[in-house]
Amino acid sequence: MSWLDKLSNDLIITTGDSKQYKPLWKNPSKSTGYNHAEFTFPNLTGSLVKRGTPIGRRFPLELYFDGTDHLDKSSEFEKSASDKRAWRIEHPYYGLLFVQPTEINFDNIGDNVTKITTVVIETITEDKPSVKTDPIDSIKLTKVQLDGVAEQNITATIQPTNINTLTDVNKKAFNLSVPIIKLPTEAEGFYNTFNQAQSAINTATATPILAMRAVIAALSYPANFQVSVQTRINTLKSTFDNLRATVAGIPNVAGKQIYQVQGAAILSAMCIGASTPVDKDYTNSKSVLGITSILSSSYNQYLTDLDSIQSLNGGNITSFIPSPDTINLLDGLLNFTIANLYNIALSSRTERSIITEKDTNIILLTQRFYGLDPNDDNINELISNNNWSLSQVLQIKKNTKVVYYI
Repeated sequence: MSWLDKLSNDLIITTGDSKQYKPLWKNPSKSTGYNHAEFTFPNLTGSLVKRGTPIGRRFPLELYFDGTDHLDKSSEFEKSASDKRAWRIEHPYYGLLFVQPTEINFDNIGDNVTKITTVVIETITEDKPSVKTDPIDSIKLTKVQLDGVAEQNITATIQPTNINTLTDVNKKAFNLSVPIIKLPTEAEGFYNTFNQAQSAINTATATPILAMRAVIAALSYPANFQVSVQTRINTLKSTFDNLRATVAGIPNVAGKQIYQVQGAAILSAMCIGASTPVDKDYTNSKSVLGITSILSSSYNQYLTDLDSIQSLNGGNITSFIPSPDTINLLDGLLNFTIANLYNIALSSRTERSIITEKDTNIILLTQRFYGLDPNDDNINELISNNNWSLSQVLQIKKNTKVVYYI
């Protein structure tokens, strides 16, 4: 079939509530991403990229309802889009698709047309496989297994320079984490864990595995603080960045082994933090996708670092080859965590936006999209979502973009 024949076909969207829509459309596009890892090698120009399986394709859609009843059509479509089940799209160019929208924007500036823009992600249609354990329990269990394997990686003799680095990283992690603590019991527990790690580091030359066990516990502790996921992830990411600053100056094999252990501890702690949200975390899909991006980029950077310090071969006692058992466990943990976070993203609230048709105010808009509540939580959420200042709160002018979530 030629492209002209395809162009004559309707784009048909069947939403989760089984209602069918045939909007006008233009500017079709799509993108495909892949699971991947990038490797660099000492004294070798360029990178080796290993590509894995594809992830869900993304389709930016530009849709239009026109005619005298375009407002009614767009309103009905908006209501149908609030159903959390997947959409079925029969696309003239791309064929049959099963997708979930991440955000939907409505533009009513035109007098006789409603423009709708959205990005949809292709999703699998099978029901989630039943498992005997909760995903969060699985993530925690894998973290315990990973920590047990990682602490065994220290086979080289720890030197005084390694102890200095361990102490410095531990102190910086402590200083970054203390400010986010909200509960006295957490402060006490973290302080005790930090002190135990410091004491164990001082005797690391005699008992390296015990020292690594204590260090892992201290680096991982902030993952369970009762603060927002974003706060925990940001703190752990800063700790990871501080650790990465030591890579260029690692003096010996023991230091490289220690880096692998500490990096795995922090990244696995990020998985724990990401998978244990507190109230008001993950209120929309963008917040989840942002966390998955941090996890993926940090893990890829970790692999790049390990490749940069590994030896060309393991033929002598000064060689360093990263532990495959640690990498395999960490890789499985990251992938499992990200897969479950995507499930959260596709079932959480999605972004909507409109262009105001006339001058209005925060009270009227809150009533329109969320409803008013006694504690003004809905008003505050709408203000936060749009980064409005006091002047905008008092009056929101015509043709202002308003973002809200359903």
